[in-house]
Parts: sequence; C-alpha cells; structure tokens
Amino acid sequence: MTEEERSYLYPPPERGFSIAHPEKVEETSYDTTKKAAHIVSDVSSKVSSKLGHVNIWRNPREYLRPVFNGVYYIWNHFPPLSWFGYGVIALNAIPLAVFLVFLFCTTAFVLSITGVGIVLAEGFFVGLGLIFFVPVVCVMCFAALSTAFFTVFGYGCFRGLSFILRNLGIIAEEVAIDANAAFKGAKKALEEERYG
Repeated sequence: MTEEERSYLYPPPERGFSIAHPEKVEETSYDTTKKAAHIVSDVSSKVSSKLGHVNIWRNPREYLRPVFNGVYYIWNHFPPLSWFGYGVIALNAIPLAVFLVFLFCTTAFVLSITGVGIVLAEGFFVGLGLIFFVPVVCVMCFAALSTAFFTVFGYGCFRGLSFILRNLGIIAEEVAIDANAAFKGAKKALEEERYG
C-alpha cells in the first residue's frame, strides 16, 4: 500500500473537535463511514478474486476427493500401512461379527419389550376410551333406531289413514303437504295477530 493510499484511508487525526462544532463531527463520521465501506468492499473483492467462484451444487464427493486421493496414494506406496490395515481387518472380523450379532439381538430384545409395553399401554388407554365410547354409541344407536321406528310408524299411520278416509269418501284427493304454504300461512297468522 502506498503512502498516498494509507494517508487517504487512515488520515492523521485532527485535534480540537468540540461540541461547539458539530458539523466537523458530522463530516468526520460521514468520511469514516465512507472509508470503512471502501475498505470492506476492497477486502471482499480481493477475497472473492483469490477464492474464485465456489459452486455449491457440486457433488459432495468432490469435496473429499483430495482426502481420498491422499489415502489411496499412501495405501499403495507404503506397504506396511496396507499390511497393518489388512491385519486389523482379518483379526477383528470375528469379534466385529460377534459384536454386531450381539447388538442386533439386544436391539431386537429391547424393541420387543418396549413393543409389548407400548401395546399394553395403548390397550389400557383404548379400553379406558371404550368405557366412555361404547355407552355413547349404544345410546345414539338406540335413539336413531327409535326415531326411525317412530317416523316409519307415523308415516305408515298417515298413509293408512289417508287410504281409509279416501275409500270412505271423506277426502277426495291425495293429501299433499307443502312446506312453503305452511310457512306462509304461519307468517300470515303472526302478522294478523300483531297488526290486526
């Protein structure tokens, strides 16, 4: 960095600032902010030019390729290391297999115990829920069934009575129920009571 750049970026401090001259303080703070922004942009541009563009969408294996290449080189060019690796694999294969079988069996055992415990706990809570659910369902089914029976009974009585009265000649035509006419009649009756 040249002396001129250094003097521009880091000027010698001025003495004699006081509260009596706030414009000097404002100018200095503005200049300091401007210089700090210039320094930050300069550093970031230098860092990005040194690093270059990093592609984040590359395969993660590419990041470990230098490590794998180094290990592969040492494995092929330093035979005692490969002998040691093969020896470790050969001597630890049986203990590792025993350990994995033990791990599998203990995991299966623990999961079976917890599974039974969970089934028992869930069964308890399902039973507790059924204590309330079954009576409610029975009452609702009885209410629906009795409502259906009374509705069918009422409709059957209506049809039977209509048939008998028509055959006796008391009523000459089919009795029809018009809900809109009934509501209009009820509304008219209420209006006559109020205003009439």
